[in-house]
Amino acid sequence: MRRLFLALAAAGALALGLAACGGDDNEEFCDKAAEVEQASTALQSIGGNDIEAAQDALDKANTQVQEVADSAPSEISDDVDTVAEFIDDLTAQVQEAKSPQDFLGLVSQLQGRIQDVQEASDNVDQYIADNC
Repeated sequence: MRRLFLALAAAGALALGLAACGGDDNEEFCDKAAEVEQASTALQSIGGNDIEAAQDALDKANTQVQEVADSAPSEISDDVDTVAEFIDDLTAQVQEAKSPQDFLGLVSQLQGRIQDVQEASDNVDQYIADNC
């Protein structure tokens, strides 16, 4: 069970990589990215057996991450899209989960993508630090 929520926390951390910025040049992108922080905080606070809460929180985070992707400046859009696609795929699979074992199974299915997503998330973090 603990691995389930570590995986969801990892997804939240990836989403959090899109958060906390502001500024004039990329105002819409930065504003939408800041909204992701609340959704990722909700993901990280989910209890051990609350599958429905995990599904709801991840769905909300996914919606917000997709909005960030839609407003991403061209220089960072590929990296934002990589994170957004991962979160979207994770959300779709989580919505099908009926048990903690289902969650664990989906983690192994997505494991091969983690490194690419982490690299993209790091690039987004750097872009936000430099431009927001």
